[in-house]
Amino acid sequence: MGYLRLLEGDAQGALEVLKLAATSADQMDSFAVANALCELGEAWLALGEPDTALEALPSRRFALDLS
Repeated sequence: MGYLRLLEGDAQGALEVLKLAATSADQMDSFAVANALCELGEAWLALGEPDTALEALPSRRFALDLS
């Protein structure tokens, strides 16, 4: 649902739904968590806030560090 909102241009609505998905995903299901975080990152990029992902998900920063 969140990704659909993003495709329709509702980045703020997508962000709200994707935050809920990321926090409610089964933490033992690494695919579900990774998928939710990737889509959440896309929503932040669509809003022009790429650094927000790093600030909001500090425990996942190692996965986002490309240096």
